[in-house]
Amino acid sequence: MNKKTRLLTLIAIVLCLTSCEDKHNHLGDLNGNWQLTSWTQNDDGTLRADKTSGIYYSISIELLKIWSTGTQSKYYITTFRHTSDSLILTRAYASPFDSIVEMKDLSAYGVPLDGAFRITTLDNKHLTLTSKEACLEFRKN
Repeated sequence: MNKKTRLLTLIAIVLCLTSCEDKHNHLGDLNGNWQLTSWTQNDDGTLRADKTSGIYYSISIELLKIWSTGTQSKYYITTFRHTSDSLILTRAYASPFDSIVEMKDLSAYGVPLDGAFRITTLDNKHLTLTSKEACLEFRKN
């Protein structure tokens, strides 16, 4: 191989390696399957749900899937924005029919009407999301 061919090959390899970054890295510990273990109302401390409710949030790349083990055939897919201390759901779709729904349709899963959560605890095993209305605690599956 001549120098020009080696240089072009090296450039191609470098471009391929840099374009194949792990898309999950920007989410860090947030990425993964989370089981709801506690859902407490802020105003009166009422426990709305616990781990027996079978509510799950699955977070990957730019999508969040919400479902309950009691209704596995029906689930919601949402887009979101994530910062170091917040998770804001932006648009929700009901599946299996993929129709756009309002955030109020996800209230049975702990989602606030504005879709905005504050991340108060996040590590590789625990996630706590708070909103004006409630506190949701999760464990990683």
